[in-house]
Amino acid sequence: MKNSILMYILPFLMLGLSHHSISQNRYHVDETSFYEPGEYQEHIYDSLNDLYEWVAYPMAIRTVNEKKVNGIVFDTLSNGQLQYEGNFKNGKQGGLERTWHFNGQLISEANFTEGNFISKKCWDKEGNVIECD
Repeated sequence: MKNSILMYILPFLMLGLSHHSISQNRYHVDETSFYEPGEYQEHIYDSLNDLYEWVAYPMAIRTVNEKKVNGIVFDTLSNGQLQYEGNFKNGKQGGLERTWHFNGQLISEANFTEGNFISKKCWDKEGNVIECD
């Protein structure tokens, strides 16, 4: 009896878990906007040297349709490859942020909590760990 009940319940539990895991909101960076000044840095691609440079901007709350972003914001390179992916909670960076070189190799992984920078690890375009700027 217990096994038969479990057989009926298990698919619904799995459906619920899979729905939760794929319901994460994803937004292209062009769908979002900023407000409220603070500290923010962005990668600018230097095609001559095939690397990204940090450019400082005022930090802001990232929004979609005037609502604070809760989910993942991403950007792609001209070849369609992922360039940037960052997690946002209540409009602020929260969790992992990753950026990639044009060849697909990670540039950096950074961690944030409530918009505050926690840590960062960087790689060159060959995949060697390097000091972060």
